[in-house]
Amino acid sequence: MNRRRFLQTSCIAGLGLAAGVTPALAQAVTPGAKRGAGSRMDYIFFSKGLQGQSIEQMIESVKRMGAEGFDLAVRPGYPVHPENVAEALVPAAEKIRAAGLSVPMVTTPTTLNKSSEPYVEPLFRACGQAKVELVKVGYWRFPGQDYWKAVDAMKRDVEGFARVGAKYGVKPCLHTHSGTNLAQNASSLMHVLNDFDPKQVGAYLDPGHLNLCGEPLAMAFDMTAPWLSAVAIKDSIKYKSDAGSVRSRFLPVSEGTVEWGEMMKWLVAHDFDGPLSFHSEFESDSMEYLIGQTAKDVAYLRKIESDLRAKG
Repeated sequence: MNRRRFLQTSCIAGLGLAAGVTPALAQAVTPGAKRGAGSRMDYIFFSKGLQGQSIEQMIESVKRMGAEGFDLAVRPGYPVHPENVAEALVPAAEKIRAAGLSVPMVTTPTTLNKSSEPYVEPLFRACGQAKVELVKVGYWRFPGQDYWKAVDAMKRDVEGFARVGAKYGVKPCLHTHSGTNLAQNASSLMHVLNDFDPKQVGAYLDPGHLNLCGEPLAMAFDMTAPWLSAVAIKDSIKYKSDAGSVRSRFLPVSEGTVEWGEMMKWLVAHDFDGPLSFHSEFESDSMEYLIGQTAKDVAYLRKIESDLRAKG
């Protein structure tokens, strides 16, 4: 059973968010619908690393990487940002698509965890108008005590995003991020997602961060399968500093300890057809290095996928 069919037949628990979801809306928020069942994944680039470039310059950079589209950063300091998103997102998406690239998702500021923020409604409305299916929202910090109380508060916040998303046919997504964040890995993310309709809130798994948390990838992907909407691509390692503290570092794909073959095997077997967003957060000396190394990373994962599909 492929991911889209799994979404359509899943049993929905929780907060009653499924009420009022029309078949048209359910189709509108299904990632990858435009590519059809059985098609391969969408290799896109998270434009955080292209700060200072115009949309036109970003398009040329992404083409040189061999990527197929954008995870567009909608953040202060970028061409599309929270203050101008209502006017700027649709023209930006049109330029990107006119260049033969996709824009299936946008990423908001890391601090966005309340749907009451003034720019949330304009952002989701613009995404609906631009046919951007996924919005990655921000993070919720663990306050240091009362974990389950904090989880309940996060659920209420996420419910707000889900209701705005349902209004415009856009799905908010929760990114797994290591550290003192709620939903830092798939196991803790499910403390929240279990109460939501997979058509209205998505899981955005990040193998680099799951690796730092020590969570096996196949288990992480399997437990979030109905909600899985996007995958972040970054490699990582843990190491001990000279001072004896445990540190972490992000690296080019294949240079860390993420088991990419395990991840791709699961995605191919489950016919995942959503976006793979390359973050390229490794240390880089120049834009040329960033573009060149990302091109190698894209080719590396494409080769794994190709080999897996050739084996049937």
